[in-house]
Amino acid sequence: MGRYSISIICIGIALLCLVYTWRNKRDFFQPVIVYIFSQSLTMGVSYLKLLKFMPDLGMVTWMAWIGGMLSFIAGTFVFYTAFYRVHEPVYNFEKKEVLSNYNWTAHFVISLILLLFFLAGAYIVYTKMGFSLLRFFAEEKMREKTQYGMFAAIAFTSSPLVVLFFAIASFKSINPYRWIRRISTFFSFAVPITAILIYPGRMPLFTCVAVATILYNNIKKRVPSSFILLAMVLAIASFIGFGVVRAQYGISGIKGMIAKQVASLPYKYIANNYWNLDYAINTDPDQIRHGFTYGIDMFNGPLGLTKFPMAIRGMMGWDNELNYSIQKVAGLNTINYLWEAYKDFGLAGCFLVPFVAAFLMAYMYEMMKRRNTPFWWMLYAISIFYVGWSFFITGYKLVFLWLWVYIIALASGICSKKIKLLK
Repeated sequence: MGRYSISIICIGIALLCLVYTWRNKRDFFQPVIVYIFSQSLTMGVSYLKLLKFMPDLGMVTWMAWIGGMLSFIAGTFVFYTAFYRVHEPVYNFEKKEVLSNYNWTAHFVISLILLLFFLAGAYIVYTKMGFSLLRFFAEEKMREKTQYGMFAAIAFTSSPLVVLFFAIASFKSINPYRWIRRISTFFSFAVPITAILIYPGRMPLFTCVAVATILYNNIKKRVPSSFILLAMVLAIASFIGFGVVRAQYGISGIKGMIAKQVASLPYKYIANNYWNLDYAINTDPDQIRHGFTYGIDMFNGPLGLTKFPMAIRGMMGWDNELNYSIQKVAGLNTINYLWEAYKDFGLAGCFLVPFVAAFLMAYMYEMMKRRNTPFWWMLYAISIFYVGWSFFITGYKLVFLWLWVYIIALASGICSKKIKLLK
C-alpha cells in the first residue's frame, strides 16, 4: 500500500472530481475541474512506476506540480471573487435560441474552404504514404520519416478545426437551416475518418472527438460523468490500436507484440511527461541544463508563422516544442506544460503561468455561457481541450493552435457582420 500511496491519493482526487460534478450537477468542463482531473489522474497513473524510468520525483518537481495546481485554483478563485460572484453551471441557463443574426451560409462557405485546405494536405500525405490504415491490414509496414512539407503538415493536422466549424453548425437549437445542419453533420464524421485512413494520428482524432463533445456539452446537453469514464477506456484502447498500426511495437506489428508491451505503451506516454519534467528540472551534474528563455520563447505561439521565433531558437540553441534535449528515454519526448513555464521563468513561472491561464480560462468560460455566440463556443472548446491535455503538450506555444484562433476570430467576425470598412 505504501508504494502506491501517491497513486491512490492522486487517482482518488480525480475520481472525486467526477463524483463532485455528478452529485452537485455541475459542469465537468469548467476549467478548474478539467485541470485538477487531468493532472491528478495522469500523476496517479505515472506514480504506479511500472517501469524503472519513472523515479521518485524530486522536491523541486513536486513544488512545481503542486504549486501549479494551487496557482490554477487561486487564479480561478480570484476571478470569481473579483468579477463573478454568482457561478452557475452552463446547462442551467435558458434554452439556446436560434442565432438568426449569425450568417450561417457564410459560416458554411468558410467551413468548405477549411475542408478544401484539409483535403489538400491530406492528398499530399496520401501521395507520400497512401492509406496507411488500409495497408496495415495487408501487413505492409508504414514508411517512416516521410517529408510532407510545412503546408501539408499544417493542412492535414487541421482536421479538428474543420470538425469544429462543421460540428457547431450541426445543432438544431442554434442553426435554423436544415440543409446546412445535415451536410455539416456528415462532414463532422467524415473528416476524422478520412484522417485516420490516411494516417492514424492520435492527437488529431482525440482533438476532433473532444471538441465535438465539448460543443455538445455547452450547446445541447450536459455530458454525464459516466461518459467521461467510458471515453477514458476508449482512448486507451485506441492509443494501443494506433500504436500497433504505426508499428511502434516493432517491425512485426501485432505478431511481435507481447502482453507487457500492450500494458506499458499507454503508461509510457503518460509517465514520460513527468519523468522528463523531473529529469529537466533536477539536472544531473554531468548534464547540460537548458538555458532560461526569459519568456521570449512564449512568442513562438502567436508569432510562429513568422521566422522570428525560429531564428531566436536557433541562435540561442533553445529546444523547439519537441524538447529533444531533455527526453530521458529516446522517442518519448513529450513533456508536461510546467517544463515550458520553468524553462521561461524558472520556478516562479510554474506559479505565474497557471494563475494567468486559470484567470483567462474562467473569463472565457463565463463569456461563453453569457454571450452564446459561435466565437466563444469554438474558442472555449479548443482552449479547454489543451488545458486538459496540458500534462502532455504545451498548447500556448503551438503555432497551428494560434492559427486556429486567428481563423476562428476572423470567421466569427465575418459571420457576425461586425467587420467595419476602414475609412
